[in-house]
Amino acid sequence: MQSFTIFQWNTLANSLCTTDSFPNVDPAFLQWEYRQKLIQKIIQESKADIYCLEEVDEPQFYMEILQGYKTYFYKKPAEDNKDGIFIATKIPLDGEPLVKFYFENGKQQNQFFVKIQIHHIQIYITHLKAKPKFELVRKEQLVQLAANFTDQKIIVVGDFNTSPELEAVSHFQELTQLKTINNGVPTTAKNRGKLEVGIKDYILYRNIDLLESYIPHLTQDEGGLPSEHFPSDHLNLVAKFRPY
Repeated sequence: MQSFTIFQWNTLANSLCTTDSFPNVDPAFLQWEYRQKLIQKIIQESKADIYCLEEVDEPQFYMEILQGYKTYFYKKPAEDNKDGIFIATKIPLDGEPLVKFYFENGKQQNQFFVKIQIHHIQIYITHLKAKPKFELVRKEQLVQLAANFTDQKIIVVGDFNTSPELEAVSHFQELTQLKTINNGVPTTAKNRGKLEVGIKDYILYRNIDLLESYIPHLTQDEGGLPSEHFPSDHLNLVAKFRPY
């Protein structure tokens, strides 16, 4: 395997894309019929080898637009959650994906990670707990994820729901020596009373060569995302790697 490309994206679940959640966005741009065309265009134009998507609650749609890929879908267990993690790969995996839930005080949480392996490279996909008050929970979730590393070649992708300078991510990178493809480019813009722009989404890696990376330019629309031209409140990240 000379190189491979990973595409990471929180696609914004249809069930969560409501006017209550996005009061400053034109309701027409929140409709699934509108958004799915933009999603399909972005995904198919990327031509990635592996797609790692969070907040997917229309898995059949993604299976249809990613024909020719082996696909996997893992829904969050809570009854009031319709979304989960969706993976599509053109590269044969070394065995089946491994799903592990995070625990807090001995209790299984709603969040989890999926581990896949290709050619002795371990790839972890996760969507951490939301809301600022849960920073210590996110820190512990990442510690639990790191405890599963059994190889030196590692990639971790996902929506971490926190910024790189805060405790969860900074501790995780110090603990694991993972590098980021992103050096300060915002990945989300939401307006729920005021516009908040920041980095919440990641592709981290170690002991493999990063050949190229791409994050779309975030246009400064006071309404935030999603918008007329972009269908999610998170931007997609793309990275091309080559094993040592």
